[in-house]
Amino acid sequence: MKFLISASLLAISFWTFSSYAVVVRKDQANMSKSEKALFKKAYLALAENGTLSEFVKIHAKMKEYKMHSLMLYPNGKIKWFPKNIERFLPWHRALLSVFERELQKIEPDVTIPYWDWLKDREIPKWLLELKPTGVLTAPQKDCCDFCTVREPIVINRFPGTHPLAHHKVSRANTLRIVNSTWGYKRFTKHLEGHPFGPHNHIHLWVGGKKKGRVGTMADVTKAPADPIFWLHHSMIDRLWAIWQKNPANVNKKPNLREAEAVMAPFSKNGDEQSGFHTSESSNDIEDLGYTYDNFKTKSWK
Repeated sequence: MKFLISASLLAISFWTFSSYAVVVRKDQANMSKSEKALFKKAYLALAENGTLSEFVKIHAKMKEYKMHSLMLYPNGKIKWFPKNIERFLPWHRALLSVFERELQKIEPDVTIPYWDWLKDREIPKWLLELKPTGVLTAPQKDCCDFCTVREPIVINRFPGTHPLAHHKVSRANTLRIVNSTWGYKRFTKHLEGHPFGPHNHIHLWVGGKKKGRVGTMADVTKAPADPIFWLHHSMIDRLWAIWQKNPANVNKKPNLREAEAVMAPFSKNGDEQSGFHTSESSNDIEDLGYTYDNFKTKSWK
């Protein structure tokens, strides 16, 4: 099976979502040494074989895939894309599922762990030196309007130095969002940004800014090269799953229709005939073949 990763139909093989048992994504703090070693091995393999570069390329195509509602340019300019608000969570849920299957082709037992940055406030030590080389930026024609030529990414982190996120993300505000019974649009808007909700805040806090240069996580065109990106988005996805489990929120979903509901470039069964994933097919995590080790929020208080 394959999933489509570009308009040119360049493809990478992956397991069909519905063909395998549900796997469990764990808190990175509870992973064993061997589990961490397997994740590192698989991640570095995808960096070496070019797969990770393709995911960087996908994520850089914000104008085409419309998966963020806010763009923070390196010069500090902010641009809003309100029509993208409801696509943020289902698009990234599909992204993580597909990337997880790529990792599993290297090591079948690997899943994408989550970094619970509300409990563990510093970057996990075992990830500090995990900075693969050879991952490429997206070509300018496939990217945002400030991309350069395709070149190797040097992963940099300057945590806590970005002027818009020099402090740790707020536990109280995140709990307020996750425990809310708001409508879906309000929930995802505050989780992603508005302008600096938990998602955007962690990107800027980890990446930081030093001598006018932002770190990798603070640059949407390069962020997926950093393994912290995947653990951060696993946490964001988990927060959505926690919110979904509230009985008051069970039927609250993205209000997307036709083209807006299509989660390109991720096809259901790896071919054009099966069609792309949609906001509906990305709604249930177990339908996508995974769950989380816990859905508790008590440790954040």
